[in-house]
Amino acid sequence: MSNSSDSEVNLVDQNSDSDIGDENNQQHIVIPPSKIDFPEKMLVEIVAKPSTLAEPSPIGMSALAIGCLMLSFAHFGITPASTALQIPWVIFLMGFMMFIAGIVDAFKKNLFGSTVFLMYSCLWVALGFAQYAFKFGSEEAIKKGEYHISMCLIGYFIFNIAPLLVSLQLNKVLFFDMLMIQLLLFVLILQFFNVYGPKPAGIFLLFISFISFYWALAELIEQIAGGPVLPKGARLYSWKKKEEEEEEDN
Repeated sequence: MSNSSDSEVNLVDQNSDSDIGDENNQQHIVIPPSKIDFPEKMLVEIVAKPSTLAEPSPIGMSALAIGCLMLSFAHFGITPASTALQIPWVIFLMGFMMFIAGIVDAFKKNLFGSTVFLMYSCLWVALGFAQYAFKFGSEEAIKKGEYHISMCLIGYFIFNIAPLLVSLQLNKVLFFDMLMIQLLLFVLILQFFNVYGPKPAGIFLLFISFISFYWALAELIEQIAGGPVLPKGARLYSWKKKEEEEEEDN
């Protein structure tokens, strides 16, 4: 090995009889950081490795659309408002499928999608179990349960303000979907306090179903075609300054 001045590598003398465990006699190999070269291909794969997870929003929005369509028919009286028949759809279709979509969005680091899907999947599961309790509970338990559900809906009404405001800077379709959910929560709260009957909630459930169906179809076609096909509408408002938007566009 060369003894040049820029070399900082010291080798341990293999012929030495000194004790290796003795820190005073042990010699170290010092490699400067500038001498450690990683292959460029390895760095690119570590830093910019693409996600292998599929876009989950078509699954979550389709489950929301089908569930809301089924519930809207029950609110309009088209189908029997049977609690036993609603529980499987509410828990397994809307709750379970939206939960899966939220978990996948979390792995994809989609904060908005994971927050909305996971929060509302838990709401549908809770409502499903509450309906199950109503079916087999006493009249007093049902009244107390309805009071607790109304308080929960008030909490979700406050929570939904944040996704509604965020959707302003995403696209029009998502904003109107979140707006219909906000109005649905408001009407359901009034329904539990016996202000309205079930039909106003059925109207908003139907609107949510149609908008969610459109979103799921648009997103599915976009992922397959590699670009937008069905319009989602431009964002209605941006919280960023114009200079930051121009930098992102460039």
